[in-house]
Amino acid sequence: MSHTENEVFQIVQSTLAESLKIPPNEITLEANLYHELDVTSLDYVDLTFRLEKRLGINLFTGNLMNLFAGVFGQDALTQEGRLTTLGAEV
Repeated sequence: MSHTENEVFQIVQSTLAESLKIPPNEITLEANLYHELDVTSLDYVDLTFRLEKRLGINLFTGNLMNLFAGVFGQDALTQEGRLTTLGAEV
């Protein structure tokens, strides 16, 4: 099922409010999860699980460098323990 941007925001907003036990009006598109809403790493795991279930999607939770290494190849990103030009760009 495809959701509109507004529907996704409402789902995310209600999920955050429920999980963090805060009023929904404190959750805006501009709110920073860590600095303004005080989301911890455990909260993030819980939120990821809840949002995946409610939205019917899988959220990427891995290391981006590992993801890019799978796309470009490990040697394209680092050589001898140092970032290559491409590795620094991504």
